[in-house]
Amino acid sequence: ASAGSYAQVTLPTITKTGYTCKWNTATNGSGTKMTTDTVCKGDLTVYAKWNINQYTITFVENGGTEVEDITADYNSSVEAPEAPTKEGYTFIGWGEIPATMPAENVTINATWKAGDGVQYKVEHYLQNADNDEYVLAETENRTGVTGATVNGANLAGLVGNGIILKSAESKEIAADGSTV
Repeated sequence: ASAGSYAQVTLPTITKTGYTCKWNTATNGSGTKMTTDTVCKGDLTVYAKWNINQYTITFVENGGTEVEDITADYNSSVEAPEAPTKEGYTFIGWGEIPATMPAENVTINATWKAGDGVQYKVEHYLQNADNDEYVLAETENRTGVTGATVNGANLAGLVGNGIILKSAESKEIAADGSTV
């Protein structure tokens, strides 16, 4: 631009991983901030002021207790959060957690193993000979794996002594032991 005319500033595009460039008229960033929309008169010297970016690691608990996401500056140290808990399951771990914050947002999933030894109940009913009503005759406590299905085939050993298994419901073993 000539000494007496105004012109729009043309700034170069430069990149640095994990940082954002802001242009300024002072080396320490305390001067006038410059953008491609800035109009100036005469010669002008501008300086690149690098601002560190923040990124977020999002933890997906997959049904476990909530874990706080991590938002931090690029390249800062990252520590794994405490393990979440989930009734009826064992926490296996997180996907790969970086040692330092990468230059992008990351999502990491929790991995769980179905717990074994989860208690559930099998109720045995007898039909009343006088009518079609049934009476609870026995309750049996059993254990199984969270999410496994218990059905009539699993109860075959319970039939005998003249008792015929007329029907049986299939149910999934609940993690909290509430399956009956």
